[in-house]
Amino acid sequence: NQRDYQGALDQYQKARSLAPTEAGPLLGLGDVYFKMEQWDKAIENYDNALRINPDDGLGRRRMEAARTIRSSGGVIPADLIYEKLSNRVRTRDLGEPDLPGEGVALRKILFPTNKYSLGDIDPQSLRQLEELAKALKRLAQEGQVRFRIEGHTDERGEEAYNQRLSERRAYAVRDFLAS
Repeated sequence: NQRDYQGALDQYQKARSLAPTEAGPLLGLGDVYFKMEQWDKAIENYDNALRINPDDGLGRRRMEAARTIRSSGGVIPADLIYEKLSNRVRTRDLGEPDLPGEGVALRKILFPTNKYSLGDIDPQSLRQLEELAKALKRLAQEGQVRFRIEGHTDERGEEAYNQRLSERRAYAVRDFLAS
């Protein structure tokens, strides 16, 4: 939600003004811009944070991820997806349940209103699905892979219709990834 992002930006800007020699607020700003897919602003803030704290490995990885995604036209490349997912899998017991907010979020796959066929999605969404499929296939070669796909709609239409449309969108993505 754009309003939530703006609120977060305002808070980090305020923190930045109160602690101008701290890297944390700059990393926070970078993270918000990253989520907003404003790669140049994310990179600028990560870079400024690294000028304050050059040994911050996490900040460096975030900046490199933003640069990589920017250079690939906003699509998260398979290698980056694989790295994120494989690191997550290696640091957990496979039987351990997921915790709220612990998933790996990718770029949204946007469908036109009332559509659920992958043939109707924009080219960037299709490229993102192709990169995700590559990463998942690589992970599957190394062992068990579990993931959840969620489909969403806007609030137009009846609740039952939107639920079915969401399910159809999720099934279309699942079928693509399984092929």
